[in-house]
Amino acid sequence: GRPWRVPAERIKALLNDRENSVRDAPILVQQRENSIPLCPRALRYNLSNREDAHLYVAAYSDEISEANKRHRVSYSNTYKDRPIRGFWDTVYFTDEAHFNPTESFQQPRILRRKGERLKQGNIRTQKKRKSSPLTLHMYASVNWKFKSPLGFYNNEKDMLKPPKQPRRPVQSKYETLEQHQKRVKE
Repeated sequence: GRPWRVPAERIKALLNDRENSVRDAPILVQQRENSIPLCPRALRYNLSNREDAHLYVAAYSDEISEANKRHRVSYSNTYKDRPIRGFWDTVYFTDEAHFNPTESFQQPRILRRKGERLKQGNIRTQKKRKSSPLTLHMYASVNWKFKSPLGFYNNEKDMLKPPKQPRRPVQSKYETLEQHQKRVKE
């Protein structure tokens, strides 16, 4: 058959974070950044047939800090033998969530081979989301016998625009310096 236009080593390099810094970008961006002389569709075909690689939804992990982990383990060891009636039925757990409809709903994707989702190089950390005036804040609480309705709240600092600074007093061409200074003091 016809020889491939791009060598196998170059196609394989696209699956490596060290050689392809934009592995989680769309195929078109990867093709441009790595100077591959193929159109995006041909590059997808090459990746699929030669390396069995596709753009898949990236696996992500939220890391728990060591201090938080120690705190959680000590909490569970302290209270694991407490009775449900008289202790756990008086404990309330709360959680909150934030939703912004203007953010991208598409999950991040990464170029990888099938079956390699949980390999170390394919796991990404989740990005922190920025709050905006359109962010919807929700909360709820639960305990052994009770589940609260979903509550909503606003961050006032998110909703209010800061007021503009007052203008600096400008001296009119019709007022004297003394009149201007008197007006500034008032």
